Amino acid sequence: MTHNEPHNRRRARRAGAVVLTAMSAALIAAGCGSSGDDTTSTTSTGVSTSAGMSPTASGGITVGYSDPVASNPAQQAVARGQEEAAKEFGWDLVHLDANLSASKQVSDIDTLISKKVDAINSFTIDQGAADAVYQRASQAGIPVIGQSSRSKYIQSSVWNQQNFDCSVAAKAAAYINARTPGAKTLVIGGPPVGAITQYVNCFQDEAEKAGLDVLEKKDNTTDTASGGQPIAAALINKHPDVQAIWCYNDPSCLGAGNALKAAGKKIWKQGESDSGVIVIGSNGSTDGISAIKSGLMTVSYDINPDKVGASVIALLAKHFEDGVPVKDLPKDVVVPTTEWDASNVGDYVDPIKRSIDTKTVDVDGQG
Repeated sequence: MTHNEPHNRRRARRAGAVVLTAMSAALIAAGCGSSGDDTTSTTSTGVSTSAGMSPTASGGITVGYSDPVASNPAQQAVARGQEEAAKEFGWDLVHLDANLSASKQVSDIDTLISKKVDAINSFTIDQGAADAVYQRASQAGIPVIGQSSRSKYIQSSVWNQQNFDCSVAAKAAAYINARTPGAKTLVIGGPPVGAITQYVNCFQDEAEKAGLDVLEKKDNTTDTASGGQPIAAALINKHPDVQAIWCYNDPSCLGAGNALKAAGKKIWKQGESDSGVIVIGSNGSTDGISAIKSGLMTVSYDINPDKVGASVIALLAKHFEDGVPVKDLPKDVVVPTTEWDASNVGDYVDPIKRSIDTKTVDVDGQG
């Protein structure tokens, strides 16, 4: 299959478009399965069939999405952004959850290739493992769009700003230093995923530049608040003079906020209690925003996941709807980040409830 043929001819050839088990369009639920599972949670904007059943013709384009961890609220919003944007064009979305397993992700993408989807969008868990399957997709004539990911087999990538460069990490370091110069800071990293590792490394570098005193770093590989709390508690016990805690995501910082509360420590709430430990997370999830309002967190950097998802579809629409050759698509599309603290959190809207419109996202790219 070639992706430079006319759209209506592709529609005819796509009579076998595959859509697996449907998830709710209103709320993308977590899809948890081992790498050996044959029934994987997926999302569709059209007709759906159970895994293993015969494909159903949809008459349009089918995009396969390899989600790194569908239980994460930000990734749920990314999936919904793709799903709602796909509806604008009458496309289908096949949503597979790797559940933080690199081998499951490879298997999922092989499944998408075998089903002959028109394009694949993937947030890479392990580039070394994924490159071979991305190559297989390219050899099958299926364009691969990355999500905060690079590979010589990825034609274009949509990035949230914190994963594209170190500007968000620098902003967080400056936020801490402006309130507590030279703050004694703890860092909670995450799973060994390339984009996450880069973000954590960026913060440590920017913290040093800002003059912060980074006491120690530990990783929350569970990606959850329940996993983050005991890690934070151990660090706080070891470093009772901590003045700031920076986390790679909101769930980890929610755990850190609860650990600080259990230790009897005050948390900085901008404009209301301008003293205490500054707790900075990322994702702009509803849990993180609730934690800011209740005084368990200070800041969350909203990656605007709804726009990330919509941008993936808008980028692909430049090819499938407008006829732009894949090789001429923008190499990088970057979605700006929003900073939330107690001073502006009243304006926050849950990403899963934000309106989706591909005409409101900028996919002209960085080059």
